[in-house]
Amino acid sequence: MTEEVVITKTGISGEVKIFTTKVEEVIEKKLNFLRIPKPKQKWTDGPETKIIDLLILTRVFNIEGNFTQFTTGGDTAQQARDKLKTMIEAGGGATMAYRGVNYSGNFQKCSITEMPTDEDTPSDYSIILNFVEGVDR
Repeated sequence: MTEEVVITKTGISGEVKIFTTKVEEVIEKKLNFLRIPKPKQKWTDGPETKIIDLLILTRVFNIEGNFTQFTTGGDTAQQARDKLKTMIEAGGGATMAYRGVNYSGNFQKCSITEMPTDEDTPSDYSIILNFVEGVDR
């Protein structure tokens, strides 16, 4: 089952709805490794490594989906594309709603591909968006 991802940004009216085909949540945890030297007589025992968990987490959402004339919440696909580009180019943080949870963060990368149609006005765009959860400074 696909879900909608809804992006909003303070200072920009409205929202952008992305009809998702894939949402990947990547959580990376920072670990430090401390290798303990052993005397030459114990080299055959294998290395001894201590792991130090720094409790520093990074959460990135890799979102794949599309804008079509039927999924944009009132905007045309082209208007939704332009609004998303405006949000990204404006800088600063944004809010992403997914499965009833709001995440604050910022855009890391966005790829927008116009899908060919028989219409004069493009009505289908493929989106790949990387959204990093965090507080914008």
